[in-house]
Amino acid sequence: MHGDGFRFPDGFLWGAASSPTQVEGDTRNEWADFIARDGGHADEGCDAWADFERDFRLLETMGLTAFRIGLDWGRLQPAPGAPLDAAAAARYRQMLDWLSARGIAPFVTLFHFACPRWMAERGGWANPSAPAWFEDFARRVAALELPVVHWITVNEPCVYLTMSHLIGLFPPRRRFAFPAGWRALRHLVLGHRFARAALCAANPTAKVGITKHFKHFMPYRPWHPVDLLNAWLCNAIFSRYLLEAFLRESGSGVRSTSWTGCDFIGVNYYGRMRVKGFSDVSPVSGAPRELFGRLNVVCDDMWEQDPPRLARLLPDLTRRYGLPLYVTESGFATEDEELRVRLLKEHVASMREAVGEGADLRGYFYWALTDNFEWAEGYSKKFGLAGVDFNAHGKPRTLRPIAEAYARLSRNGYWIG
Repeated sequence: MHGDGFRFPDGFLWGAASSPTQVEGDTRNEWADFIARDGGHADEGCDAWADFERDFRLLETMGLTAFRIGLDWGRLQPAPGAPLDAAAAARYRQMLDWLSARGIAPFVTLFHFACPRWMAERGGWANPSAPAWFEDFARRVAALELPVVHWITVNEPCVYLTMSHLIGLFPPRRRFAFPAGWRALRHLVLGHRFARAALCAANPTAKVGITKHFKHFMPYRPWHPVDLLNAWLCNAIFSRYLLEAFLRESGSGVRSTSWTGCDFIGVNYYGRMRVKGFSDVSPVSGAPRELFGRLNVVCDDMWEQDPPRLARLLPDLTRRYGLPLYVTESGFATEDEELRVRLLKEHVASMREAVGEGADLRGYFYWALTDNFEWAEGYSKKFGLAGVDFNAHGKPRTLRPIAEAYARLSRNGYWIG
């Protein structure tokens, strides 16, 4: 037992996460022709499609009890309304059967930042037919009767829309396309509702939610009215309004307090961000390290870290919405292994505090199981519990020191060391 008597509840899930575009290779969606900032592209991948067992065995080695995995819509469905590709469906079944046979609970994502090519060519989520396409896809997936209880319809809708329609770093690389972005948001909400209905109709015991990125926005200049206003707007819109649009059962009014549109909330947490005018100040945006040193804050290679806020965020979500919570992504892009372990320990301590304050937290998924294609950043950002040598034959994996610490945590339910 831990010295202070605390351990995470029995049945608490300790897992890792991935997404198909980032690990599979042989890309079959709108990212196939995308070139990242470091010159990498998703097709180089981690070869997880060809050899998934190599990575899944890492889950066994660490004693993890859950794995977040995605189904690539573009790989599975070659045209709108078309039957699913039989070979691809059989491959995903192999993956899910492998996990289930070993007691590793799969959390399956249907849309993780990647439209099928045919959908992208028709305007993506801005197309009025998009919700019906997604419903059809979900219905066909549900008919496969895969060994899955927990489904995630949409990953980080606010990040997807910002990066694809406002900033232009993700396909279709639109900038300030506000009308299209607004339509895409409405269609994502409808698509979630339709897909959830299809999954639950096929299996009434299914649990269906979304994952939402919760990043706290702060004014870079606390005295500047533009920084203050933009930070307030970002927190109000991204952290509450967009979430509640997905949590409503139907198109009920803004004042609705019935949060029955999801069975759980997936919390993706990567710290905080400072807003300066209409831009952000973060390592991934090019802010110099010296700046954060002067601010006396800790950063990984992408963002400013803020573990203590997790202890406030999770109880607040429980009080506000009354739904089970899973931290479906939380990880650290760094090659400083001591920092990576320290940050995990601090996040675990904050989750302990959150549970003590009444948060209905049921699991934690470290991002990511392996190094992978980190979207616009390519392969330059290293998140994995296992490092991948992308330059060596076979792309060998090596478990990092954090993997040993995480394995002890998974097996004992409390932090050791």
